[in-house]
Amino acid sequence: MKDFAFTGGRPDPYTFPTEALIEASTKALRDLGGSLVNYPGESGYRGLRELASMRFERREGVPLPVDNISITSGSMQALDLVLSTFIDPGDTILTEELTYSGTLGIMRHLKANIVGIPMDFIDGMNMDALEENLKALKAKDIRPKLIYTTANHQNPTAAILSLERRERMLELANAYDTVIVEDDCYGDIDFVPNPTPDALFKLDDSNRVIFIATFSKILGAGIRQGYFVARQPYYDAIHENRWDGGTSALASAIV
Repeated sequence: MKDFAFTGGRPDPYTFPTEALIEASTKALRDLGGSLVNYPGESGYRGLRELASMRFERREGVPLPVDNISITSGSMQALDLVLSTFIDPGDTILTEELTYSGTLGIMRHLKANIVGIPMDFIDGMNMDALEENLKALKAKDIRPKLIYTTANHQNPTAAILSLERRERMLELANAYDTVIVEDDCYGDIDFVPNPTPDALFKLDDSNRVIFIATFSKILGAGIRQGYFVARQPYYDAIHENRWDGGTSALASAIV
């Protein structure tokens, strides 16, 4: 009997497309050739950014803006870059009361004041509870820096935030002047057609949402290819914290 470790978000190793990636590696090296002596740039390899845009369009019906996509070393680097841009020590942030330990680790490293919002295991974060917490914080003259949510296939509950709650979250973000970080790292783990409502990023018409995603959950964590999507002024602000010269163009081209 085979054992599969779901806790770390790793797919079945027996399904890993080794031979296909060997072929892709050969093609990528021939296509890129000597251009690999150059840094890929902070936004990353354009071909993978275009694929990320098409991937979103396939599910959501609209493409992501390619020039607002930045390739990262997995979604954790994206999350680190985004959170460190917004959070100073002592800042308040709100998230589901049950949240992935790695995400909490970054938040705690940044010395954030984390407020857990009650949720259920079907429809996700409770919007009445979110509003109550926002009101209580405002009464103390505290404006949360952000609301963090894993709206699709939430870890560890597997809840999917309902469309009604997504729309209400956007209304509350507008009313209380804060942003939403939508972590869609599990967005592809669907087993029936169209199980999830529209993405918060798609529904957003007030530039309140920063979108994070990854290829790790459908290929493998060792691939380390993720991305964030942010409109201005957030896109440039996030890149001010980036010093790595960009994510591997070769790895991106292979993916």
